[in-house]
Amino acid sequence: SLGEAKYDGWQHYLQTASERATVEQFNSQLTAQSAPMSLAVADALVEVLSVELQRSRLEYREYRLAAGATDAYANQGLADRQRYLELMREGNRRVHDAMAGSMTALQLERLHTMLERTLAPAEAALRIDSARN
Repeated sequence: SLGEAKYDGWQHYLQTASERATVEQFNSQLTAQSAPMSLAVADALVEVLSVELQRSRLEYREYRLAAGATDAYANQGLADRQRYLELMREGNRRVHDAMAGSMTALQLERLHTMLERTLAPAEAALRIDSARN
């Protein structure tokens, strides 16, 4: 029914709040460089980011459970950090590839930069763990 469709749309809107905020901030940067995304491209990026976030969470959870972890999300050391970073990089590549046909060269370049920045915390944690071992 129409009521259910609206409710589902509202739930999706709430579930993608983080991705929408990221895309809004990213588009503000592009606008300052005279290269804003269209609404359709921004919406597509929100969807791609949302799908990739869900996918990476599921893949990491499956990895941890296959390793015999009782807590699928608790980081258990260097190998976990390395796998998590690999999954993030793979997801970033998929986001970039998914948007390649919709964005200008400048927008794609900036997207790549933004996605690379998302890796910084995981890379820092990996360096710290590596130094300890």
